Amino acid sequence: AASTTLHTNNDCDQQNIDVGEDFTSHWNLGAAPGLEADNCDVNAEGQWHNQGCSQKGPANSMGSGFNTQGGGTFAAEWDPDAAHIRTWF
Repeated sequence: AASTTLHTNNDCDQQNIDVGEDFTSHWNLGAAPGLEADNCDVNAEGQWHNQGCSQKGPANSMGSGFNTQGGGTFAAEWDPDAAHIRTWF
């Protein structure tokens, strides 16, 4: 599955974003066992260097599974006034 990832400096922690409420997917895992990659800081503790905050996309959102379904379109919205970035697969 494809992932949507934001790479930032410090002060972009997304730990208060609720899985299933604020987005329909889930966070990818960080370097520490069981730790979600929900901090966008490229130097976040417990995450791989430059991992950023990474949300896993739906199944078959890339590769042969995506192609078998006829492909598709990816869209992204960056809305600084509403303080969010959204993606659709």
